[in-house]
Amino acid sequence: MVGPRRLLTVAVLDVKQGKYEEANRVFDRASAFVDALIGDYSSVLEKTAVIRASSELYTQHFSLVADRFNDPARAYSIIEQVRGRVTTDLLMAGAVAPEQAKKDQRAISELRLKLAGARSTSEVRQIRDQIFLVEQAGGLLPRSVF
Repeated sequence: MVGPRRLLTVAVLDVKQGKYEEANRVFDRASAFVDALIGDYSSVLEKTAVIRASSELYTQHFSLVADRFNDPARAYSIIEQVRGRVTTDLLMAGAVAPEQAKKDQRAISELRLKLAGARSTSEVRQIRDQIFLVEQAGGLLPRSVF
């Protein structure tokens, strides 16, 4: 059975061989695979654990799209796909406090604007880390997973 880890390995090899379009397709397939896995779990902690275990996949895919295709909107959509899935699952489970969620979403929106204007990979990583910290501190992600 081909799983996300194996697909990640194939995509990384494709990148190293300069097969960027093929690597992008493999990353997309791996992301779809992870999304299907997430749907198989009922607990928010299980879903979040699957996403965290797949973080390298999303990081590598983001880097490919940002660095090789120079497409910030597409790179941003990779981040939003993951963040949106976790947020949706948490909201459906009632795990987000409404007041805090509004503040956190506002802060994340401001960071997204900065992300859209990021000019370097290090700046993108820094903003991504800030988004992560807001999500973790604000309760958008269960702390016990970290």
